[in-house]
Amino acid sequence: MKKLLTYGLAALLMTVTALAQSLHRIRDDVLAAYSKEDFSTMMDMYAIKDTDAVKKMVSEGKVVGLRKGAEVYLESVDMRGSMVEVRPKGSTTTVWIPYDFLD
Repeated sequence: MKKLLTYGLAALLMTVTALAQSLHRIRDDVLAAYSKEDFSTMMDMYAIKDTDAVKKMVSEGKVVGLRKGAEVYLESVDMRGSMVEVRPKGSTTTVWIPYDFLD
C-alpha cells in the first residue's frame, strides 16, 4: 500500500511538473497579485465588495492587471486555493491569478 501511494504521489508531481512552463492564454482581463498573501487579501476584499481596498493594492504595486489573450507560462499550481502562478511571456516576474482565468 505504501508503494502504491508513493507511485501515485510521484505521478501527480510529474503531472504538475509537466504543466509547469507550458504556454497559456489569459481568458479574460484579470487582476494578478505578486504574492500568495496579496492574492488572498485581494480575493477577500472582492468577496466583501471593498473595491477601494483593491484599488489601493493596485496603487501600492501589489496587484497588476493582465489583459485577455495575454500569453503566460504556468509556473505553479495551488489547487487548495484555486490559484496559479504565471509568468507573462517576456517577463521574469511571476504573479498569482485565479485558476479559472487560465485557458
